[in-house]
Amino acid sequence: MGKIKLVMRKVADFSLDKLEFEHIRKALLVYAYSSEGQKVLENLSPAITPEHLSERLQCVSEMLHLIHSADAPPFESLKDVTGALKKAHIERFILDGVHLAFVLSWIRSARLLNRFFSRQKEHVPMLWSIASSLFWNKDLEQAIGKAIDEKGEVREDASPALSRIS
Repeated sequence: MGKIKLVMRKVADFSLDKLEFEHIRKALLVYAYSSEGQKVLENLSPAITPEHLSERLQCVSEMLHLIHSADAPPFESLKDVTGALKKAHIERFILDGVHLAFVLSWIRSARLLNRFFSRQKEHVPMLWSIASSLFWNKDLEQAIGKAIDEKGEVREDASPALSRIS
């Protein structure tokens, strides 16, 4: 049985080589918006089952539909907040204004992407099924937005206590 698996692995490696899978994966890396997106692409493997392949092809088809339409998804403001969120889990650690601005940007992006795909769900149901799981916290977005600007500086119209800190 082990010999059959070895032969199948060699056939799979040969097929990936012929399809230039590694070349395609590397070419896609330049389009990743974050280090997490890069990690996903680096660990990407071909679809094994026909069902999985069909789902991936449907997502690609839906994204192509969006690319060719006048209404593009609002991806441009995605920032990688992984480091900030890890730091925020440390007890008594306070994020600085720059990191809070990154978090605010991510929350806004999650909200905008969720709403965008919600409006498009008839045309892109597979992408909507992914985007519908995006979470954002309206209260947190408002609280950070009232205190910190896009550059991470305390807003002029922030509370008097915050204004004294800056």
